[in-house]
Amino acid sequence: MQRDANTRFGFSARRTLAAAQRLYEEHKALTYPRTNSRFLSSDMTEELKPVAAFVGQNSEYTKAADYVTSLPELPLGRVINNDKVTDHHAIIPTRAEHKLDKMSSDDLRVYDLVARRFLAIFHPDAQFENTRVETTVASYVFRTRGKVLLVPGWRGVWGELAEGDGASDDDDEKDQQLPRLERGEDVETRNVESLERETKPPRRYSDASLLAAMEGASKLVEEEELREAMTESGIGTPTTRAAIIERLIDVGYVERDGRALVVTEKGLNVVRLLGEHPLTKPELTGDWEKRLALIGTGGDSRQKFMKDIAAFAGSTVTELDAKLKDVRIPRATLGPCPVCGHEIRENRKGYSCWSREDPGCGFVIWKSKAGKTLPIAVAKELIATGRTIKPVTGFKGRSGKSFRARLALQQSDEGKWRVEFDEPWAKEGAKPPEEEPAAEGAAGAEGAEGAEAAPAAV
Repeated sequence: MQRDANTRFGFSARRTLAAAQRLYEEHKALTYPRTNSRFLSSDMTEELKPVAAFVGQNSEYTKAADYVTSLPELPLGRVINNDKVTDHHAIIPTRAEHKLDKMSSDDLRVYDLVARRFLAIFHPDAQFENTRVETTVASYVFRTRGKVLLVPGWRGVWGELAEGDGASDDDDEKDQQLPRLERGEDVETRNVESLERETKPPRRYSDASLLAAMEGASKLVEEEELREAMTESGIGTPTTRAAIIERLIDVGYVERDGRALVVTEKGLNVVRLLGEHPLTKPELTGDWEKRLALIGTGGDSRQKFMKDIAAFAGSTVTELDAKLKDVRIPRATLGPCPVCGHEIRENRKGYSCWSREDPGCGFVIWKSKAGKTLPIAVAKELIATGRTIKPVTGFKGRSGKSFRARLALQQSDEGKWRVEFDEPWAKEGAKPPEEEPAAEGAAGAEGAEGAEAAPAAV
């Protein structure tokens, strides 16, 4: 659910969890959200159709709910599995009285995710026509692929229609449609061009992709026994992973740039200084998970485990204290000062032409502004041109919501230079606009060729 909300709405993991918690506690609209189970227990079987009927009272879900309630038998194999329900079952809507018009925007979006997913799991697979065309031109073979949605199935719960049945032709999520072709048919070659492409580096992590990486961290562990111990857990739990990400941001190791999570210079330095220390390895989590499992079966003791944890913490502090005591983090140079021409150097709190050996003119760009640490690239642009061409992301307003803004160097009447927001609202003394990321396409897991299976429970 956290990954889906990040992909569709740009919500952070913490923002999604907070909305789900409100829906559970205040609105009574969702079941307990702090679970990683994607299945329901068998004793809930009789409740499924009544829940679907209750959800269908809202006109947005009526059509999908009517389909579910009309089924003679529900496809329970997709959702009922007692062995995969641990402390709590998957998140589904409740039958407790709740009004959607009383929910905030965040709460309504998260409720909508859960309600549609709940109804979609009882719908049939989506069916596609997949086409591949091979065209031979002057002994070169060109391959073209096309994909057309024939039967919406579970995708219809999100409003997707069969091609030619009212679906939009300009939907970027859909593959190109190909004309009807016959084997051996001649083609007319109207134009030929050769394009040079370069491979792109991997995208930065978003909340969604980082949550997935944390959940699947066992894949990075080589030792099979430790890998198996981490299979069901990964790094953190579904409810602590959001807090881990936010903690990295709070201490300045990572910052948000739109939806991307970007490592800071401070974060890079921490990883460099730790080197090959076990704190940087997922195997450490695997070893602890293995021992916790042994404690559960009597193969290890809590006392010995905690004693070893204390010893590990002590040895780590001693080792790092000795290793890092004389380390000096390298500071960047950013070019000549726009006022006096002295070299601008990075220090702990800013970028300035001041140093113990040469105080310069006192020009400084402070690193911290509106909850964001200004990176070196932004400082260099300000020093070189006096303003940023593109908006800088990651600033936070008093409400805690993020916003983006252009920056400019401005000189006060006293002659002091400051970095100010170079936006109309800032000049008018208004509050910064809150940034609401646009929704993205629906997510779904591909099944066999020509069909997409209905999604699992949330």
